[in-house]
Amino acid sequence: MNSFGGTHTPAIPRRRKHENSLFGRWSCNIHHAKANASPVTFRHRSPKPDLSARKLAAALWHFCFLEVSGLDCKEDNWGLRKSNKVAAKIVEERKATSDSVVSALLSEMLRAQSCIDNLKAENKSSKKKLQQLAGELEEKLGRERRSRERMEKMNARLVHELAKANLCVNQIRIRYDEERKQRELIEQVCNELAMQIGEDKAKVERLQSDFMKIQEEFEQERSMFEMADLWRQESIQMKLADARISLEDKHNQMLKLVDYLNSFLRSKGVEKADEEFRRGLVNEPVIKVDSPPNLNALFSSTIHIVSLDNEDQQQLLLR
Repeated sequence: MNSFGGTHTPAIPRRRKHENSLFGRWSCNIHHAKANASPVTFRHRSPKPDLSARKLAAALWHFCFLEVSGLDCKEDNWGLRKSNKVAAKIVEERKATSDSVVSALLSEMLRAQSCIDNLKAENKSSKKKLQQLAGELEEKLGRERRSRERMEKMNARLVHELAKANLCVNQIRIRYDEERKQRELIEQVCNELAMQIGEDKAKVERLQSDFMKIQEEFEQERSMFEMADLWRQESIQMKLADARISLEDKHNQMLKLVDYLNSFLRSKGVEKADEEFRRGLVNEPVIKVDSPPNLNALFSSTIHIVSLDNEDQQQLLLR
């Protein structure tokens, strides 16, 4: 039995080193434990010292082991002869320091117990906080799950709408391509028509210039024909007047001849022949003079025909 009530097997006698080195090491450990004797520290407290309950227990166990091994070492005459005085001093120091070590251990145990109680309280409070946090997290998780479900529904609807929009965009693109092709064809046709219209305009302008030239020539010819008509009418009137004058002269001569014949026949006694002859001579010949045709109407009709021909040609070109 050792001093703490436990059993301890006696050490087997063996050759050891010099006791001074062993006791020196033990005394250094004791002094180091005394110097660093301080309460056990935990997290969120003052910095942790070198001394702890485990180190104190190890030192106490080492102290007991040294005490037993020192008693057993008395049988070793060779070691005891050299260290009798040193062993007596060490035993005294052990008795003096054992009380201080035990008191330090008890105080350290009390402090450790209080720290354990504090840790238990903190553990309970932390458990409550964790439970509250878990409840809040569950609520948040439920809300997030519901929101995720709503978002999934919205995403599905948006995907469906996006597919419809893409389909509409494709249809609009196809229509746009068709309309663009039609517009390009219409532009080509319009350009060709514009070129043809330009050519037709040039042709029409040439035709108009030709028509103006022809019209001027017709006007000149018309004026020339009018002058010729006037000259011809004047010449005809002059000829008619000359013919009338010559006819009147001949008629007067004939009347004179008739009178002469009448007088001659009366002198011969022929009366019936005289009457018939008178009847035949009295009837004057009727001279008819045909007036020339109106040249103004003729020229107006020709100009109208030429204008109609030009209009028909212009319509054919525009077609």
